[in-house]
Amino acid sequence: MVKITHVFSGTTFISECEHFNRPDLLNTVIIINSAGPLKVNCITAPLFFSNKKKGLKEAAKICSESDITVFYELDYEKAYMISKLSDNIIVAWRFFGAELYDKNPVPYLSDDSLRFFRTNYGKFQKIINPKRIIDKLSGIANGKWKANSYFQFARKRTDIFLGLSEYEYCLLAGIWTNLPVFIQLPVKFKCSKLQLQEKKDLIIIGNSRSIYNNHLDIIEIIEKTETKAENTYVVPFSYGTENEYTREVRHMINDSQKRFELLEDFMSHESYFDLLSSAKAAVFNSYRQMAMGNISGCICSGVKVYLNENNVMFKWLSGLGIKIFTVEDFESDLKYENLQLSPVDYERNIAAFLNISEKYNQIDFLRKIMEFIEKHGAGNYSKYNMN
Repeated sequence: MVKITHVFSGTTFISECEHFNRPDLLNTVIIINSAGPLKVNCITAPLFFSNKKKGLKEAAKICSESDITVFYELDYEKAYMISKLSDNIIVAWRFFGAELYDKNPVPYLSDDSLRFFRTNYGKFQKIINPKRIIDKLSGIANGKWKANSYFQFARKRTDIFLGLSEYEYCLLAGIWTNLPVFIQLPVKFKCSKLQLQEKKDLIIIGNSRSIYNNHLDIIEIIEKTETKAENTYVVPFSYGTENEYTREVRHMINDSQKRFELLEDFMSHESYFDLLSSAKAAVFNSYRQMAMGNISGCICSGVKVYLNENNVMFKWLSGLGIKIFTVEDFESDLKYENLQLSPVDYERNIAAFLNISEKYNQIDFLRKIMEFIEKHGAGNYSKYNMN
């Protein structure tokens, strides 16, 4: 029986390990969390470890007993754990985006976001409360000042790159050398029972507090566009770091005469999906891959989805036959009250997404994982040395 260990930093994406749920696979789930054990629904009871060095070393020992370990996002803690693994462990990196995009954020910010970022760069860097001072000192004590060295080692040590799109992977590989072998993640289809005529006058803006959402541009479009429609603009804001950018978004929304709603409380996955599927439209103004869970949920639920054309996923999804609209379309549709997805486009998107989920399925995914294990049998740790 193949032993697979999954390493998460929290519970947000814990359902990802469902891709490996098969009777002949022995799954172990590790959660690195400074707050201690949490209640979570998972394919197996998780093991909890501290994010301090002692806890990370203990967690790495568990990983060393597996045939393959999957690290969900490559942050400092996971990169440190990878440096402690023996060379007989295959390492898979479930890529989320920030690991590489954060290394050079400028190309992924709109002109408004970039202008604000550059003007307030110093404030972004300031430690403005006691908790952040403690976190900073704790990070120094635990070796986080070596985070980039650990990351570069882990990136080269990793054997498998688990991604959402080979198209995105190829673009990244042109920037980052020595990326591991790409394996396509399964695409799951989840359709809402809501009919198009049951949609509410809700417009979703972005998916988190992150500046990569480029909220400022969309808020400005809404502010300057006259419409008789009584839309409510819902801005998910419960996830991400609080900083000068988030305060600017709050300031703009508080000053607006339009009906904005900041969604700051965490919701269950089911409740959040119900909210997304009840909306008429959703605007994701990011220039990079992010919020794909939100985007795919919207597509499957008949929500009219607007993406920025600079986003690699706009090209990928459009190329797969899904009708995606641009931010420029949003401005026009808002003005002329055309935010409802047409029945024709709805049927087209459902058919296209079904084809995608059949093409990128769990059976083929696990077959490729097992073939890699059979072919290689061990990680490539011996090529690298973490000094």
